[in-house]
Amino acid sequence: MKLIHTEHSSRKDKNFLAYYLNWNYSKDNGNYSNGNNFLSVHWEISDSNRNVIKLHVEAPIYITNPALNRIKQKIIIILLSKIAKLNTCNTFDSSIDTFELGSQIHLGDNNKSTTVFKITLLSPNNDIEQNFSVVNNIFEKIINDSINKAKDLITQEKLIAQESFN
Repeated sequence: MKLIHTEHSSRKDKNFLAYYLNWNYSKDNGNYSNGNNFLSVHWEISDSNRNVIKLHVEAPIYITNPALNRIKQKIIIILLSKIAKLNTCNTFDSSIDTFELGSQIHLGDNNKSTTVFKITLLSPNNDIEQNFSVVNNIFEKIINDSINKAKDLITQEKLIAQESFN
């Protein structure tokens, strides 16, 4: 499977995203912009800081859609438990300079977007897709396993995998 690459502009910067089809879900035309009926896991690189790659998990805030927000929280908890084991084994790639947990993980129910962790590359490539590949090669299995553990809940909420990112 090949990573899907897109870009979008935020209020502050242009961002580049990478994800697989089975990392991005919605129903009833839901998306990040309208704040409802979506679930997304993706890598993000900011145009102004290309050596930092963030893993985001996104869903509506708890008040808007408690079920989808709980799925987001479940995926984050599974990711963190798997990453703790990986980090303990010191198996990070030599191309990674720093690994930091997201600073607002504990506020996940009040935010649509939660940065689970961010990675700073020692020597980022000018090709953004290559930078995504470096981190994705390390974490892809962990992310897929975490999403698959929440698959029953995703199916129960009638979410459909989406190729486009809104």
